[in-house]
Amino acid sequence: MLQRTRLARMNRRKSAGASRTPLYVTHVAAFLVVSCAGCVPAAAHDETGLQEPVPVLPDSVFEHVETIVLEENDDVINVTPDVTVQADGSFLIADGREARIRIYDRGGNFVTQFGRKGEGPGEFGLPVKASRRPDGSLLVVDFSRGLLEFDSSGTRFLRRTQPPIMPLYDAQQMNDNEFLVAGLHQGATHPRPLMHIWDAQSDTVPFSFFPTPGDSLVRLAARNFGSSEFARRGDTIAAIAAFSDTIYLFDGSDYDPLAKVPLPMRGFKRMTTYDPTGGPLEFDKWLAELNLLVNIYWLEDRTLLVQYQQPRGTDNEWSLLHTTIDGRRYFDLRNTPKLLAVDGDLLFFVHPESYTPNKWAVVRLR
Repeated sequence: MLQRTRLARMNRRKSAGASRTPLYVTHVAAFLVVSCAGCVPAAAHDETGLQEPVPVLPDSVFEHVETIVLEENDDVINVTPDVTVQADGSFLIADGREARIRIYDRGGNFVTQFGRKGEGPGEFGLPVKASRRPDGSLLVVDFSRGLLEFDSSGTRFLRRTQPPIMPLYDAQQMNDNEFLVAGLHQGATHPRPLMHIWDAQSDTVPFSFFPTPGDSLVRLAARNFGSSEFARRGDTIAAIAAFSDTIYLFDGSDYDPLAKVPLPMRGFKRMTTYDPTGGPLEFDKWLAELNLLVNIYWLEDRTLLVQYQQPRGTDNEWSLLHTTIDGRRYFDLRNTPKLLAVDGDLLFFVHPESYTPNKWAVVRLR
């Protein structure tokens, strides 16, 4: 029964994929793909009938630590999980496709889930991230509905706030009142900034930074289909934008720019054309020719992992770059499973042998 339910949901998502889904959902909901999350089984074939390569985690780079299988049932199926590892090792999962937030313990045992699709109190449009606030309550970043707060268990909805930033890509609490937010400020002039300080007490945005990088064509595409992501470590913020091949470093205290670090990726495909008037087929063809930055992570040794993707219809080909803060490459791996989260020295990937994203490979760098 579980497999039939999963297949039905996947088929609905493939049918929905024929409609025009904005690309700016890329980092939050795994590009709104079906539940394979960029992984294919060993026997998978593309439309030409040729066997597709299976995503791998090479033993020369990664040491396997453990495998985690998330508990599921007919009502609990992970389709596009965005994973946050909590302080106790348990997992908060925002599933944009399912419009649910789920909590699992460290062993993958299901604890609870809450939320549903809708526009009412406690309902979601497209939840992209869940995190726990210092007081224990839960904060959900919703791409289209703003910030939604719940009690520590998720059973009681507390409030919804909507900063003047739309869409919302990410948010991280910095102190009692202030949040670092990634998204497009609707009142800003072009090039619109991608990073903001939002004061929750006054419900204002006192400061914005990180203007959308690129020429006028790239900035136009970014307004319609862009995304941005950031990582904080100590007094430094590292930010990326979907269409750029650069890490932008900012001072974490005054948000002044510190450096622009070109990413040492091999054969990175940049955007050179963009026609917003094209139809779905033209859009898909244009999209398949690009590489898009998706996530950035600081590691304990202050090096950086950058995940990027090449969209392929209902699937993505994921790649992973390991670089120093000054742009020296350790590795640039193509066709990896999707990296879901980083916690200390542990990396959580969709398992390369799994067709569904509820089986994870936990590894560390050698």
